[in-house]
Order: sequence, then C-alpha cells, then structure tokens
Amino acid sequence: MTSPFDRAVAPLALEAQGVTKRFGAFVALKGVDFVARPGEVTALVGPNGAGKTTLFHILDGNLRPDAGRVALNGEDVTGLAPWRMARRGVGRLFQDVRVFNDLTARENVAAALMSAGLPADEASGWLAFAGIAGRSEERARNLSHVDRRLLAIARLLALKARLFLLDEPTASLPPEETERVYGFVRKLVEEREASVVMVEHDRETVRRYADSACFLHEGAVLCAGRTDAVFADARVRALYADGEEKTLRADPGRVRFADGSADVRDARGRLLPDVAYLRDERNVFRSLSVADNLALAGWAAPGAEFALRRKRVLDLFPFLADRLDQRAGTLSGGQRQALALAMTMCRSARAYFFDEPSAGLAPKTAAAMFAAIRQFAEDEPDRQVIVSESSLR
Repeated sequence: MTSPFDRAVAPLALEAQGVTKRFGAFVALKGVDFVARPGEVTALVGPNGAGKTTLFHILDGNLRPDAGRVALNGEDVTGLAPWRMARRGVGRLFQDVRVFNDLTARENVAAALMSAGLPADEASGWLAFAGIAGRSEERARNLSHVDRRLLAIARLLALKARLFLLDEPTASLPPEETERVYGFVRKLVEEREASVVMVEHDRETVRRYADSACFLHEGAVLCAGRTDAVFADARVRALYADGEEKTLRADPGRVRFADGSADVRDARGRLLPDVAYLRDERNVFRSLSVADNLALAGWAAPGAEFALRRKRVLDLFPFLADRLDQRAGTLSGGQRQALALAMTMCRSARAYFFDEPSAGLAPKTAAAMFAAIRQFAEDEPDRQVIVSESSLR
C-alpha cells in the first residue's frame, strides 16, 4: 500500500490586501487585510453578516473582489477559479458538508485521489490519519455528523491541500465531538504545518484552538492579532456579548395536530402539506433573488395570505427587505439561515417545525432568531410551532 506521507508538501501562506466586494449598493467587504500563516490556526470571527462568508468565497475563488488582491506564497491568485485554487493547495470545508453519500468512506477518499491522478490505495492511510479508519467500509450517509466532517477533511488532504478554509466545522456538534474535530485540526497544523482558517462563533473554542484571530464587523476588520488580545479588545467585547437564548420544547410522543384530527405524516411516513419543516441543511435557491425565494416558498398560499406572510417575515428580518434583489448565494451564512427560516414561515401550514435554527450562529444573532420565532408563534396562535435545538447555553 502506498503511504500518503511519502509526498513532501511545502507550507502555504495566504495574504489578502485591501479586499472590497460590492453587491449592488451593498458593500459586503471594505478594504479587508487578512493573513494566514503556515503552522497556525487563524479564526475569522464576528457577528453574522459581518462578511466572513463573502471573504471565504473570495479566498477560494468563488467570488472575484471589486478591489484588492489575494496572494499564495507571494503569487497573485486574485480571481482564480476554485479548481485552480484547489490545484494550488487550497481546500474548503463548507457548512453543508459535501461527500458522496452512496460511497463508502474509503471510496470517497479514493475518488478524490483518482481525480488528481494519485494512487487510490492511499485512501486507507488518510482515513487512519483522520481517526476514522474503523469506518472505512461504511457508506457516508450512515456516518455520524462528526465522522462525515472528518471524512470531508480527509478528502481535502488526499488532494494535497495545504491551506484549509473551514466554515463552521463544528456547528451543532456536542463538546466531545467538537474536540475531535479541532484535535484533528491541531494535528494538521503541528504534524503537516498546514495553514488553517476557521469560521467559529464560540469564543471559548476559538481561544482554545486558534493561534490568532481576525474580527470582522460590517465588512471591515475591527481588530486582528493574537487570539487573547483580540477578545480582550473593548470594541470586540461590546459587539460579541452573549445574548439570551430561549428554546421552545415539544413533549415527546406521537405528533398530531392540536385538534387531534390527524398525524402530521401520511401512511408512508411523508410530511403532509399542512406541515412546514425547516431542515438543518438550510436549503435556499442560491441563484435566485431573496424575493424569488420567498415567492417560491409561498406559492401555494392564497395571494392575500402570502402578501401578509411576506410582509410579516420582512418585518421580522428587516435586513432581508434591504436585499430583496440580491442573489441568495451571495448572502452570508447567517443571512441564508434567516432566509430559509423566512421561507418556511411564508408557507401556509398548520404546524411548523424548525430544526436547529440557531446552529452556527453568534449568540446575539441566535437570540434574535429565537425572538423572531417567538413573535411568529404569538402571531399564529392557531398553529403549532416546534423547535429542535441542541444549544442550551
């Protein structure tokens, strides 16, 4: 069996200078300077909507900046296509982890290796390095959330990634699984001299695992430096204060409508049309505008009812009202999450299920999300509103 460690890889440093990005009149990034060094974990932090996702899109080539430059080891790579960035050693882990569900863990890594012209028998070595060798013959769809994320990182390693962009890699994971992911991240840094950039909202996690941090606010760098110094900054402390989180709970047992008339699923286990369900995948139509996403979500509602629902969700999420013509794919992760929630609320239903609506959100944004759900429930006294939430801070 070929060992994946036989190939030496050079460290990769990234530098962004003066990066600016506009979407119409909205300026998402304003002259951002950012550095990621080999052998370090750099955290990209800040409130939802601060520009973190937009910066990731620019760093991996999904978006081209309107001004500024991006360099890898001094080479100007501004605007290079994502596949060209991948060839240069940049690997990205998305919030919605992307693996081949019907392939085994080993086949997932082997497919990545073969796509790069590398020996498929290296797959087992990368799985062992990621700590999931014991699940190599399990189909990816049967893996736990944490093992799927480790598998996704193992695939990036197989493709010779040296700089890792990890977008909320531990969202919704309990503490022991969060430690598994970031323990592996530290292993990458210490044993492979990798450069790691992570988006993470939990401050204690950032303090524990990140060497440095860059705090974004309203598209600009508010503060950057060693992690403890960034979180000690008075401006950061004021903006990153904890918010109160409230959770709605449903009693266990058979789920029926409030009047007891019917189960919420049909005989084949499918949700009935009277049920609106926000899945944890946060699916939106990325190529369509915010307005079109809302219209598609509420297409089955009578015209007058949809108009009322649309107005209500825009009152609950006023920043969406300011972005009605913006493509959903260019929104930040937190904004897309709010759009997915708003789309669910636009549906005409008797019961609303919201699955992990605050996953990956900063505390203040999570509190605002729950306040919106609470208000929605109060405005819909004849509907059932159920929230599944693992974060009980």
